[in-house]
Amino acid sequence: LKYLEVDSIEKINDKNMIITLRPETEADCTCQFTPGQYMNLQVPGKQWNARAYSIGSAPRPDGSFEVDLRRVEGGRFTTWTFEQMKPGDSLIGIGPMGHFWLKSPPDKPLLFIARGTGCAPIKAMIEQQMEFEPQRKIVLFWGVTDTSDFFRLEKLEEWMQKDSNMSIVLSARNISEVFKPPAKIIFIQGTVYDTLRENHSDFHDWHVYLAVLTKTVRAVLDVLQEKDIPEQNIFVDAFGG
Repeated sequence: LKYLEVDSIEKINDKNMIITLRPETEADCTCQFTPGQYMNLQVPGKQWNARAYSIGSAPRPDGSFEVDLRRVEGGRFTTWTFEQMKPGDSLIGIGPMGHFWLKSPPDKPLLFIARGTGCAPIKAMIEQQMEFEPQRKIVLFWGVTDTSDFFRLEKLEEWMQKDSNMSIVLSARNISEVFKPPAKIIFIQGTVYDTLRENHSDFHDWHVYLAVLTKTVRAVLDVLQEKDIPEQNIFVDAFGG
């Protein structure tokens, strides 16, 4: 078990937030993990089942890491985090765990496809690539329900400035009036899989990392099959319902 302190809370909207967790002691440090892995989180003193959340940042020297949360109606853990949790509170972490991480040789171009908070493990992977392979060929497709669900878009701009071989396509079914996509980032109204289908780039020789809702996996895989991407080049992290 790792004992973690809630260091900061960043509310994106009434359904999404990013929290930063910090180890309470050196023994609780989550300094070594592979981007793409997840942690099981529990509230001390509560007899609730642990909830699995992907780590949303690359490893840091101080052992802190980010977790992207989406509120689940009726969910005890997310109700607590959105209504009661405050900086300084403690959580129990179990992990890191999981086998969703980069398995590609350095010369392989990468196609990332994320839906909602599924961007968390993808974000961690890309952060690490920006440090070690900053000119790698990368394309990110990130889809959400409403444009208000996007977060840290300035980080996407930073990535594109650092990696001239990177391109990003955002998609949402609903558009908020105030939404304005960042410069040089493509935005298309619709689902992430329809946006991918309408893209005419040749991804046949690319490695694909897919982090979407379980109910969305099949639709995305169908598009990847249409694009003749070999099954062995596709790595999937499915979450939620």
